[in-house]
Amino acid sequence: MNFYRFSYGPIFISLAILIIVPSLYSAMPDWKYFKDRWGNEYYYDRAGNIHISAEDFAPFLPVHDGAAEYFYNMAVEMIKSHEVENAIYFLKSINAMESENNRVRNIQKKSVAVLSKLRAQHGSRFTRYSMDNCLLLIKNGESFKLINDSLGYTLLMKSCPILIKKRWKYGNRVHSAQFGFSLRKDKTYDYLFGIESKIYRFRLRNVDRAILSWITETGSVGSKRVLLQSGENFKIYSYDYEQSPFSGIEGFFINGRRFFCLRTICHNSLKSRVLGEMKKMISSFRSFN
Repeated sequence: MNFYRFSYGPIFISLAILIIVPSLYSAMPDWKYFKDRWGNEYYYDRAGNIHISAEDFAPFLPVHDGAAEYFYNMAVEMIKSHEVENAIYFLKSINAMESENNRVRNIQKKSVAVLSKLRAQHGSRFTRYSMDNCLLLIKNGESFKLINDSLGYTLLMKSCPILIKKRWKYGNRVHSAQFGFSLRKDKTYDYLFGIESKIYRFRLRNVDRAILSWITETGSVGSKRVLLQSGENFKIYSYDYEQSPFSGIEGFFINGRRFFCLRTICHNSLKSRVLGEMKKMISSFRSFN
Protein backbone atom coordinates (compact mmCIF):
# COMPACT_ATOMS: atom_id res chain seq x y z
CA MET A 1 0.00 0.00 0.00
CA ASN A 2 1.42 3.34 -1.04
CA PHE A 3 0.65 5.93 1.64
CA TYR A 4 3.14 8.63 0.73
CA ARG A 5 1.22 10.57 -1.87
CA PHE A 6 -1.41 12.92 -0.48
CA SER A 7 -2.85 14.29 -3.71
CA TYR A 8 -5.09 12.14 -5.92
CA GLY A 9 -6.68 14.57 -8.35
CA PRO A 10 -7.17 12.30 -11.42
CA ILE A 11 -8.26 9.27 -9.41
CA PHE A 12 -10.50 11.04 -6.94
CA ILE A 13 -14.00 9.60 -7.01
CA SER A 14 -16.64 12.14 -6.09
CA LEU A 15 -19.12 11.26 -3.36
CA ALA A 16 -21.50 14.08 -4.20
CA ILE A 17 -25.20 13.31 -3.76
CA LEU A 18 -27.06 12.75 -7.02
CA ILE A 19 -28.69 15.85 -8.45
CA ILE A 20 -31.53 15.20 -10.86
CA VAL A 21 -32.31 17.96 -13.33
CA PRO A 22 -36.09 18.59 -13.27
CA SER A 23 -36.20 19.08 -17.06
CA LEU A 24 -35.34 15.39 -17.56
CA TYR A 25 -38.93 14.44 -16.92
CA SER A 26 -40.72 17.67 -17.80
CA ALA A 27 -42.50 15.83 -20.62
CA MET A 28 -44.31 13.62 -18.09
CA PRO A 29 -47.28 15.72 -16.89
CA ASP A 30 -48.53 13.07 -14.44
CA TRP A 31 -45.20 12.80 -12.65
CA LYS A 32 -44.43 14.83 -9.54
CA TYR A 33 -41.11 16.03 -8.24
CA PHE A 34 -40.06 15.20 -4.68
CA LYS A 35 -37.03 16.01 -2.54
CA ASP A 36 -36.68 14.22 0.78
CA ARG A 37 -35.08 15.60 3.91
CA TRP A 38 -31.75 13.99 3.04
CA GLY A 39 -31.55 16.00 -0.18
CA ASN A 40 -32.37 13.10 -2.53
CA GLU A 41 -34.38 14.23 -5.54
CA TYR A 42 -36.67 12.05 -7.64
CA TYR A 43 -40.07 11.78 -9.34
CA TYR A 44 -43.09 9.63 -8.64
CA ASP A 45 -46.03 8.79 -10.87
CA ARG A 46 -49.76 8.54 -10.12
CA ALA A 47 -49.33 4.93 -8.96
CA GLY A 48 -46.69 5.96 -6.43
CA ASN A 49 -43.78 4.44 -8.38
CA ILE A 50 -40.52 6.29 -7.92
CA HIS A 51 -38.43 7.20 -10.98
CA ILE A 52 -34.75 8.06 -10.70
CA SER A 53 -32.15 9.24 -13.18
CA ALA A 54 -28.81 7.51 -12.59
CA GLU A 55 -26.89 9.49 -15.21
CA ASP A 56 -24.80 11.25 -12.56
CA PHE A 57 -24.22 8.14 -10.46
CA ALA A 58 -21.22 8.45 -8.15
CA PRO A 59 -19.93 5.09 -6.79
CA PHE A 60 -19.62 4.22 -3.12
CA LEU A 61 -22.36 6.45 -1.81
CA PRO A 62 -23.25 5.71 1.82
CA VAL A 63 -26.63 3.99 2.15
CA HIS A 64 -28.91 4.56 5.14
CA ASP A 65 -32.28 3.21 6.23
CA GLY A 66 -34.00 6.60 6.07
CA ALA A 67 -33.71 6.51 2.27
CA ALA A 68 -33.83 2.74 1.68
CA GLU A 69 -36.66 3.06 -0.84
CA TYR A 70 -34.75 5.73 -2.73
CA PHE A 71 -31.67 3.53 -3.07
CA TYR A 72 -33.76 0.49 -3.99
CA ASN A 73 -35.49 2.36 -6.81
CA MET A 74 -32.15 3.76 -7.93
CA ALA A 75 -30.89 0.17 -8.28
CA VAL A 76 -34.00 -0.82 -10.26
CA GLU A 77 -33.44 2.08 -12.66
CA MET A 78 -29.78 1.10 -13.03
CA ILE A 79 -30.73 -2.44 -13.98
CA LYS A 80 -33.05 -1.05 -16.67
CA SER A 81 -30.09 0.97 -17.96
CA HIS A 82 -27.87 -2.15 -17.96
CA GLU A 83 -25.78 -0.85 -15.04
CA VAL A 84 -26.05 -4.15 -13.19
CA GLU A 85 -22.74 -3.88 -11.37
CA ASN A 86 -23.64 -0.51 -9.85
CA ALA A 87 -27.11 -1.76 -8.95
CA ILE A 88 -25.66 -4.70 -7.04
CA TYR A 89 -23.78 -2.31 -4.76
CA PHE A 90 -26.99 -0.61 -3.62
CA LEU A 91 -29.01 -3.82 -3.32
CA LYS A 92 -26.31 -5.48 -1.20
CA SER A 93 -25.93 -2.34 0.92
CA ILE A 94 -29.67 -2.25 1.59
CA ASN A 95 -29.53 -5.85 2.79
CA ALA A 96 -26.52 -5.09 5.01
CA MET A 97 -28.41 -2.46 7.01
CA GLU A 98 -29.56 -3.40 10.50
CA SER A 99 -33.09 -2.12 11.05
CA GLU A 100 -36.17 -3.01 13.06
CA ASN A 101 -38.33 -0.89 10.78
CA ASN A 102 -40.92 -2.98 8.90
CA ARG A 103 -40.76 -0.64 5.91
CA VAL A 104 -37.01 -1.18 5.60
CA ARG A 105 -37.38 -4.92 6.09
CA ASN A 106 -39.90 -5.08 3.25
CA ILE A 107 -37.50 -3.21 1.00
CA GLN A 108 -34.75 -5.64 2.01
CA LYS A 109 -36.97 -8.56 0.99
CA LYS A 110 -37.48 -6.95 -2.42
CA SER A 111 -33.74 -6.40 -2.71
CA VAL A 112 -33.06 -10.08 -2.00
CA ALA A 113 -35.55 -11.06 -4.71
CA VAL A 114 -33.91 -8.77 -7.26
CA LEU A 115 -30.44 -10.07 -6.39
CA SER A 116 -31.65 -13.66 -6.77
CA LYS A 117 -33.05 -12.81 -10.19
CA LEU A 118 -29.80 -11.17 -11.25
CA ARG A 119 -27.81 -14.17 -10.01
CA ALA A 120 -29.94 -16.50 -12.14
CA GLN A 121 -29.66 -14.22 -15.19
CA HIS A 122 -25.95 -13.45 -15.08
CA GLY A 123 -24.36 -16.52 -13.46
CA SER A 124 -20.56 -16.14 -13.22
CA ARG A 125 -20.79 -12.47 -14.19
CA PHE A 126 -22.96 -11.88 -11.12
CA THR A 127 -20.29 -13.52 -8.95
CA ARG A 128 -17.65 -11.21 -10.41
CA TYR A 129 -19.86 -8.14 -10.02
CA SER A 130 -20.59 -9.08 -6.42
CA MET A 131 -16.91 -9.54 -5.59
CA ASP A 132 -16.07 -6.21 -7.20
CA ASN A 133 -18.69 -4.69 -4.91
CA CYS A 134 -17.59 -6.45 -1.73
CA LEU A 135 -17.08 -3.08 0.00
CA LEU A 136 -20.30 -1.58 1.33
CA LEU A 137 -20.82 1.69 3.21
CA ILE A 138 -23.70 2.17 5.65
CA LYS A 139 -24.50 5.45 7.39
CA ASN A 140 -25.63 5.04 11.02
CA GLY A 141 -26.62 8.38 12.52
CA GLU A 142 -23.49 10.53 12.37
CA SER A 143 -21.06 7.65 11.82
CA PHE A 144 -20.32 5.23 8.99
CA LYS A 145 -19.90 1.48 8.89
CA LEU A 146 -17.62 -0.08 6.29
CA ILE A 147 -18.41 -3.72 5.46
CA ASN A 148 -16.50 -6.20 3.33
CA ASP A 149 -18.89 -9.09 2.74
CA SER A 150 -16.34 -11.19 0.85
CA LEU A 151 -13.50 -10.97 3.39
CA GLY A 152 -15.87 -10.72 6.34
CA TYR A 153 -15.05 -7.59 8.30
CA THR A 154 -16.61 -4.37 9.56
CA LEU A 155 -15.10 -1.04 10.56
CA LEU A 156 -16.65 2.07 12.15
CA MET A 157 -15.70 5.51 10.87
CA LYS A 158 -16.42 8.92 12.32
CA SER A 159 -16.57 10.69 8.96
CA CYS A 160 -17.45 9.62 5.44
CA PRO A 161 -14.50 7.92 3.70
CA ILE A 162 -13.57 8.84 0.15
CA LEU A 163 -12.72 5.70 -1.78
CA ILE A 164 -9.43 6.21 -3.61
CA LYS A 165 -8.84 2.73 -4.96
CA LYS A 166 -9.77 -0.90 -4.46
CA ARG A 167 -8.72 -4.12 -6.16
CA TRP A 168 -8.38 -7.88 -5.98
CA LYS A 169 -5.02 -9.46 -6.80
CA TYR A 170 -3.11 -12.75 -6.71
CA GLY A 171 -6.01 -14.83 -7.94
CA ASN A 172 -8.54 -13.16 -5.64
CA ARG A 173 -6.58 -14.14 -2.54
CA VAL A 174 -5.70 -10.54 -1.62
CA HIS A 175 -7.97 -7.51 -1.53
CA SER A 176 -6.73 -4.00 -0.90
CA ALA A 177 -8.54 -0.70 -0.50
CA GLN A 178 -7.46 2.85 0.27
CA PHE A 179 -9.49 5.79 1.54
CA GLY A 180 -9.01 9.46 2.26
CA PHE A 181 -10.59 11.49 5.05
CA SER A 182 -11.39 15.19 5.45
CA LEU A 183 -11.09 16.02 1.77
CA ARG A 184 -10.10 19.57 0.93
CA LYS A 185 -10.73 21.56 -2.25
CA ASP A 186 -7.25 20.86 -3.57
CA LYS A 187 -7.96 17.10 -3.51
CA THR A 188 -5.73 16.49 -0.50
CA TYR A 189 -6.66 14.76 2.76
CA ASP A 190 -6.02 15.11 6.47
CA TYR A 191 -5.17 11.42 6.66
CA LEU A 192 -5.31 8.21 4.68
CA PHE A 193 -6.43 4.73 5.60
CA GLY A 194 -5.60 1.48 3.86
CA ILE A 195 -6.56 -2.12 4.51
CA GLU A 196 -5.10 -5.20 2.88
CA SER A 197 -6.70 -8.59 3.44
CA LYS A 198 -5.14 -11.91 2.54
CA ILE A 199 -6.62 -15.39 2.45
CA TYR A 200 -4.06 -18.10 3.27
CA ARG A 201 -4.35 -21.76 2.35
CA PHE A 202 -3.98 -22.76 5.99
CA ARG A 203 -5.38 -21.63 9.33
CA LEU A 204 -3.46 -18.88 11.11
CA ARG A 205 -2.97 -19.68 14.80
CA ASN A 206 -0.47 -17.05 16.00
CA VAL A 207 -0.78 -13.34 15.25
CA ASP A 208 2.91 -12.62 15.88
CA ARG A 209 3.99 -15.27 13.37
CA ALA A 210 1.45 -13.94 10.88
CA ILE A 211 2.84 -10.40 11.28
CA LEU A 212 6.42 -11.63 10.84
CA SER A 213 5.43 -13.54 7.72
CA TRP A 214 3.68 -10.46 6.35
CA ILE A 215 6.69 -8.19 6.99
CA THR A 216 9.02 -10.76 5.45
CA GLU A 217 6.82 -10.89 2.37
CA THR A 218 6.14 -7.16 1.96
CA GLY A 219 9.26 -5.65 3.49
CA SER A 220 9.83 -3.41 6.51
CA VAL A 221 8.48 0.16 6.39
CA GLY A 222 11.37 1.54 8.45
CA SER A 223 9.26 2.90 11.29
CA LYS A 224 9.29 2.87 15.08
CA ARG A 225 6.29 1.08 16.66
CA VAL A 226 4.71 1.30 20.11
CA LEU A 227 2.21 -1.39 21.12
CA LEU A 228 -1.17 0.12 22.09
CA GLN A 229 -3.50 -2.88 22.32
CA SER A 230 -3.14 -6.61 21.93
CA GLY A 231 -5.16 -9.77 22.18
CA GLU A 232 -5.02 -13.38 21.13
CA ASN A 233 -5.76 -12.54 17.51
CA PHE A 234 -4.68 -8.91 17.06
CA LYS A 235 -2.02 -6.27 17.68
CA ILE A 236 -2.47 -2.49 17.35
CA TYR A 237 0.50 -0.11 17.26
CA SER A 238 1.20 3.58 16.92
CA TYR A 239 4.16 4.26 14.68
CA ASP A 240 6.44 7.07 13.53
CA TYR A 241 8.59 7.05 10.44
CA GLU A 242 12.21 7.56 11.40
CA GLN A 243 13.18 9.75 8.47
CA SER A 244 9.86 11.24 7.35
CA PRO A 245 7.36 13.56 9.12
CA PHE A 246 4.55 11.00 9.05
CA SER A 247 2.94 8.81 11.68
CA GLY A 248 -0.22 6.84 12.31
CA ILE A 249 -1.89 3.75 13.69
CA GLU A 250 -1.34 0.22 12.44
CA GLY A 251 -3.38 -2.89 13.22
CA PHE A 252 -2.89 -6.58 12.46
CA PHE A 253 -5.71 -9.11 12.84
CA ILE A 254 -6.16 -12.81 12.08
CA ASN A 255 -9.30 -14.94 11.83
CA GLY A 256 -9.07 -18.49 10.53
CA ARG A 257 -7.22 -18.34 7.21
CA ARG A 258 -7.60 -14.56 6.90
CA PHE A 259 -4.99 -11.92 7.72
CA PHE A 260 -5.73 -8.19 7.84
CA CYS A 261 -3.28 -5.31 7.85
CA LEU A 262 -4.78 -1.88 8.59
CA ARG A 263 -2.84 1.36 8.48
CA THR A 264 -3.59 5.05 8.83
CA ILE A 265 -1.10 7.80 8.10
CA CYS A 266 -1.01 11.55 8.63
CA HIS A 267 1.53 14.34 8.61
CA ASN A 268 2.93 15.00 12.08
CA SER A 269 1.60 18.56 12.00
CA LEU A 270 -1.94 17.07 12.09
CA LYS A 271 -1.16 14.21 14.46
CA SER A 272 -2.62 15.77 17.61
CA ARG A 273 -5.92 16.43 15.84
CA VAL A 274 -6.53 13.12 14.08
CA LEU A 275 -4.59 10.46 16.01
CA GLY A 276 -7.46 9.71 18.40
CA GLU A 277 -9.92 9.31 15.53
CA MET A 278 -7.55 7.00 13.68
CA LYS A 279 -6.97 4.85 16.76
CA LYS A 280 -10.68 4.54 17.44
CA MET A 281 -11.32 3.46 13.85
CA ILE A 282 -8.63 0.77 13.86
CA SER A 283 -9.82 -0.48 17.27
CA SER A 284 -13.38 -0.86 15.92
CA PHE A 285 -12.28 -3.52 13.42
CA ARG A 286 -14.25 -6.75 13.67
CA SER A 287 -13.89 -9.89 11.58
CA PHE A 288 -16.82 -12.25 11.19
CA ASN A 289 -17.13 -15.75 9.72
